[in-house]
Amino acid sequence: MDFFRVGSHPHATQSRDRSDVNVMTLLQYASGTFVTETVLETGMSLRTHLIACLVAFAACTPAADQKPGTEEPSAAEPSTSLLGLIVQPESVVLPLGHTTQLHAIGLDSERARVDMTHLVNWQSEAPEIATISSALDVEGLLESRAPGTTYISTSWEDLEGDPVRVDVTDAELEQLTVSPDNIQLVVGDAITLTAFGRFSDGASGELSAQVLWETDNPSVARISERGRVRAHGTGHAQLRASWGDQESAPVSVEVVEPETIEPADLGLTALSGQIDDGRAHVTATIVNRGASSATNFFVEVYADPQTTPEPGDIGQSWAWVEYLGPDASKTVEMSFVTSATEHELVVLVDSSDTVTEIDEDDNTFFTTITETAPPRSGPDLSVDRLSTYTAWDTLYYEVEVTNHGTETADWFFLDVWVDRSSPPAIGEDGDMYVSMSPLAAGDTAVYTFSTTLPSCDPCTSWVLADSYDGVPEFDETNNTLGPRTVWP
Repeated sequence: MDFFRVGSHPHATQSRDRSDVNVMTLLQYASGTFVTETVLETGMSLRTHLIACLVAFAACTPAADQKPGTEEPSAAEPSTSLLGLIVQPESVVLPLGHTTQLHAIGLDSERARVDMTHLVNWQSEAPEIATISSALDVEGLLESRAPGTTYISTSWEDLEGDPVRVDVTDAELEQLTVSPDNIQLVVGDAITLTAFGRFSDGASGELSAQVLWETDNPSVARISERGRVRAHGTGHAQLRASWGDQESAPVSVEVVEPETIEPADLGLTALSGQIDDGRAHVTATIVNRGASSATNFFVEVYADPQTTPEPGDIGQSWAWVEYLGPDASKTVEMSFVTSATEHELVVLVDSSDTVTEIDEDDNTFFTTITETAPPRSGPDLSVDRLSTYTAWDTLYYEVEVTNHGTETADWFFLDVWVDRSSPPAIGEDGDMYVSMSPLAAGDTAVYTFSTTLPSCDPCTSWVLADSYDGVPEFDETNNTLGPRTVWP
């Protein structure tokens, strides 16, 4: 089987023609709609295409038959405010001495994807491991420096992208896989394949921009250097990724005309969420019960809407699903900042109404989420038991204190009041007290106090642990025991 290669060998020295880059940068600011795959499909050289567009001072738009949502993000500065910022890939493994390109994608209020790579601020948490460029013409270029892990952050105005984990390794690649591994597309559809690598030191992550992509039938499916697949004509094709001697299993591609197959049918099989530390987290499992694949659609979550959301309404958070095959499911996660402790949520699948479906009336789902109890850590002293008894002319108080927390409680005072009408307050001295030694998490200490027989009959007694509030506890309400009626 003959495969047609796209891209350069991953171990070859990478270089860029600076004159082409400068023309491209100028074009991006002039028209903002350069589409790499359009250039590849017309067969026109990169330089010729760019100069032609620049001279005409017109936008280089996608082909007329290109489906909405399949084009590459435009490279112009957004004309409207952005709803969010996505960095691709979300994680990457980078061999020592190599570079790879990261991309920042914004979603504007009109649901258009905007290439923000040249506009965002890039920063590496550990530049001694990997650097990220913000320099003109090479924005988002990631370069490895030393083995280890770092995180790449992006920001633009008040938006921040999720950090990208970068693992730099000098180990050998052991396995190469591609996802999805079996796809069905309609002519004109485009999706991006993802290549994952696992190395001999245990490092694993995305290698999509570093592998060689190949197709055995470009008249059916073409693939770009970044793994972008476009369905060009009906039929079958196989795609694969390679890295040196390692090759992925072939990815089977079937391309059909839309009128020859029943539509997709999107739904939801699971929906859950919680509020934790000022942020609402929502997890939804999307299913496609139809006979056709669903591509390039949004899943949106709305918090406490006044009316049931309709396609086109903007929610609190969203997830982008690029491909969901027939009888397949995918779990997506969404989150948003909140100060509330409870939300009535509505989740809308295909919130932009871009997927043709058998049933459009089953895309809306409802649930309620509440705030979870914060995780408890630290000491937690509790007076769990008080026993009294008399012997001759002496009254004995046997007190049991337990540390129910997760950390050791440092030394503390334990006080007993023989007879008082109100609960003791922090800082008050009891009729009897003792300085207790540190108490480890889960341990119990028992101390016995004694006093001459009091005149009260009966007595109203109280016990207070940590009476001077020297131990920081996650629960201060269980330090007091009382009132306890004691008969001398």
